[in-house]
Amino acid sequence: MKKLITYIKRFIICFSLVAYIFPTLCASICSFRYIVNSNATVSAKENKKEFSAPLLYSSSTETLNKDNVEKFADTIFNQELKRFNVPGAVLSVVKDNHVLFEKGYGYSDIDKKTPVNPKTTVFRAASISKLFTAAAVMQLKEKGKINLNENVNNYLKGFQIKDNFSKPVTLDNLLTHTGGFDERIIGESELDNYHQEKPLKDTLTARLRPIIRESGEAIQYSNYGMAVAGYAVESVSGTTFDKYMEDNILKPLHMNDSSFVFDKKTLANLSQGYDYKNGVYKKVPMYGNTFLPAGGLKTTADDMSK
Repeated sequence: MKKLITYIKRFIICFSLVAYIFPTLCASICSFRYIVNSNATVSAKENKKEFSAPLLYSSSTETLNKDNVEKFADTIFNQELKRFNVPGAVLSVVKDNHVLFEKGYGYSDIDKKTPVNPKTTVFRAASISKLFTAAAVMQLKEKGKINLNENVNNYLKGFQIKDNFSKPVTLDNLLTHTGGFDERIIGESELDNYHQEKPLKDTLTARLRPIIRESGEAIQYSNYGMAVAGYAVESVSGTTFDKYMEDNILKPLHMNDSSFVFDKKTLANLSQGYDYKNGVYKKVPMYGNTFLPAGGLKTTADDMSK
């Protein structure tokens, strides 16, 4: 019976991929291919307003350079920020391991009229943070301090995952979102004392996620699982997660304006969040990320291009 249920689940997943995700992916690929190779411009009409933008690589002989990227970016960002009432945005383009173009648009703080600066304006990287956490795990793997296929509980101090299934949860499972956790997202942000991050172990213990399926059985996006991977980094390295990331990832990459915590420099340059209603931008409350390894990175466009 258990095998039958497993087969049914897999069939549903495969059916969903074929029926919904695959056509959308194909459409996106075709659209991207058109944008890159077309000799035309992007144009559309919405709310009785027409907007258009010259496409990159409008001819087969055109070389990607700062001038044509800036022309494309200026048109798109100036139109879309106004169209969707976005206060500010930033773009950085890297070619051949060098920054080809970077520029800020709009404001990072409307009240102070602070323009977005690609070198100094700090944005929340959200789930891109997971890539940095995974890199930290792989650093420890390369040093022979962890085995991706062993029970992750072997690398956790003062905290253990409770798993009633026969197969243990491994770091490989955590990095591929196959740990089997029952995930939760709503209500996970910290509004009060957001700048005072709690110890990662305490957060994981207080917000423990049950394991509802055997590890490796199915993919389910998991912030909690990536946070556990981050705590493994903390436990094995003997230093706090944010300190390890600063010393072993951010500093070696010269990402000097990036951080996993809300320090004074980060708060001073952090882009503000706004809600737009009835023609007015209203600043929204600042919030903190509960699981730093899953979404706590704060960084600049210039740092991300390094």
